Amino acid sequence: MAGYMLIEQKMLKPYKADGMPPNAQEMGFLDYLRELRQEVFPFARGARLRIVGFEDALLAADDREAIGAEFHRLLVARANELEQMGSLVQIVFAWPLHFGDELWFERGRERITLRRVFGHVRQEQEGSVVYYLTGSNLT
Repeated sequence: MAGYMLIEQKMLKPYKADGMPPNAQEMGFLDYLRELRQEVFPFARGARLRIVGFEDALLAADDREAIGAEFHRLLVARANELEQMGSLVQIVFAWPLHFGDELWFERGRERITLRRVFGHVRQEQEGSVVYYLTGSNLT
């Protein structure tokens, strides 16, 4: 399956002994978006990407709704190539994730939804490791 795995850093090895293995190639979220803007898709089939810094990119925006929509647009624009890449891109969160009718993280008392960027996600669990999946088209 290709798409996005949204996972807390504490659910990855070595932070959690029985955690999910981290994908080998780490990249900042804004760097990932810059690569996606390239005319030719920059990642080889089977690339195992681990993206960090999403929260910082979203929180730095003056208008989170607008920037979330732009992030979504950029990710969806390359959905076909991501499918051909054939692997899950890990989006690693430093902040705790919460799941109910949608996925979000909190800053103080502020609830910051991830639906605008990642669409509807489904919760998965392997042993004590909890993560969230969405397809490459983010629906």
